Amino acid sequence: MNATRKLGFLILVGLVALAACAAPPETAIEPSIPAEPESTATPADTATPEASPTPALLDLEILEVFEHSIPNLSDPSSGVTNVEVLIRNPNDFHVSITGDAEVRFLNSAGDVVYTNPNPSFFIWQGEWMTPGQTGAIQVCMCLESEGSERPEWESLELIAPLEEITKPAYTTDVEVIAEFVLLEEVLHGYSGPAVDVTLTNTSDQVLEGIAKLVFAYNASGQYVGMASYGTAVVTFREDIETQQRGIQPGDTAHGFEDSEIDYLGNERLTYEVQAIGIIQQETPTPGAPEGTPSADWHGIPIMPGATSGGEADDGYTFSTQATLDDIRQFYEAALAELGYSLTTSGEQSGVTFLFFEKGGSQAFVAITAAGGANLVQLAVTP
Repeated sequence: MNATRKLGFLILVGLVALAACAAPPETAIEPSIPAEPESTATPADTATPEASPTPALLDLEILEVFEHSIPNLSDPSSGVTNVEVLIRNPNDFHVSITGDAEVRFLNSAGDVVYTNPNPSFFIWQGEWMTPGQTGAIQVCMCLESEGSERPEWESLELIAPLEEITKPAYTTDVEVIAEFVLLEEVLHGYSGPAVDVTLTNTSDQVLEGIAKLVFAYNASGQYVGMASYGTAVVTFREDIETQQRGIQPGDTAHGFEDSEIDYLGNERLTYEVQAIGIIQQETPTPGAPEGTPSADWHGIPIMPGATSGGEADDGYTFSTQATLDDIRQFYEAALAELGYSLTTSGEQSGVTFLFFEKGGSQAFVAITAAGGANLVQLAVTP
């Protein structure tokens, strides 16, 4: 590993996804027309429609292999051999890896000389691939680090159980630009190879993340490893009025990320990028009870202007058109008048919460955007 100062991903979010065969109808025979003799065909002679064949599941293909050593800084005589493998899904449908995978190292005679049961997959979310997609794996031959002699090998065999899956919720309408940089040339105090990344949601959908795979190639065009990978996410993005969350259409982000390929020193590499947007799935929000709001609940006032409300889930829930700020200010003042002190407040996963205490009692207020209004939940403990 690079002994120089390491840099985490600096991401700057700007304004910144049989049919049952029916029996054939009986044919009516006119009296003036002699009936046809019965067929003498045996059941075996009777033609039956053939069922559509199930598409054959093809194994993942190995396209390229690049071997390199990672020195052991504490023991220069020992090291670890890593193998970077470019793979491809030859199927014309989406597939998922369903079981334990392994990579077998074969010698020139085709005998297995080493097996790694834990290859690292660089595919979407580490689990699935699109039709015809190129992905990658990294596999370690770790015997050298244990003092064992490294076996000679000629080829690899990948064992990866697959199954066809329904197309996941994603879009290709995203843009990811990745460029090779040396950190000492762009950031003071840092050094070593890095990836300059810009991500943009060019779709018209809200995304929960933008997944990227950045394949690296040397000057000879040889695949040498995965320079950058993973999913950039915005856990929570909120506008006070619109309660927006996720990566909105047009959102962009930029930052520098340490290159995973530090085993080639500062050799300049070229990158090929794949990217998809993971579409944000709407989480159903429980609605307020369809009742006339009370004036108060357990002595806690219900905010004036509530449109509906009632008891639910060991508490009280109501909806209101009031803004988040107005709700916060109302309950901070109302509970202060009742002798409560605000002890904790914040937001998580789109829910704004306020905790209050008075002696041994506690009061809780949670605010969630729901269908163009705000849903307020109250709870108290004696």
